[in-house]
Parts: sequence; C-alpha cells; structure tokens
Amino acid sequence: MPVDTNIVIYDIATDAKAHTAHLEAQGIRCFAIGPKQVRMVTHLDIDDAAIDRTVGALNTIPE
Repeated sequence: MPVDTNIVIYDIATDAKAHTAHLEAQGIRCFAIGPKQVRMVTHLDIDDAAIDRTVGALNTIPE
C-alpha cells in the first residue's frame, strides 16, 4: 500500500559518502545508507525555499 512519508531514499551512480559530503558542505544534512544509496528526511519546518535550495545543490554535484 502507498504510504505518505517525509523520507526520501535514492540511488546514485557514484560514491554515496562523497555525495553526502558535497551536500553537507552546503548545509544540507543527509545520510549515506549504503555505498550508492542516500537518505534524506524533511520536517514540517522545512519550507519551499529550503527544498528549492536542496534541489539546486543536488544539481551541482559532479557526475
């Protein structure tokens, strides 16, 4: 059954630890939960501007 959640887990082609370090350097907290898997969690205090900033930071990660 579909579940509404504030957790996002995604796979990447590169090293998850380097990926999360790049985001952490930009003030975005996330966790490597596997060698190529990342977990992010939002909170009710996260506004649209913070989501937009996160998406922008994700777009700057080197491939």
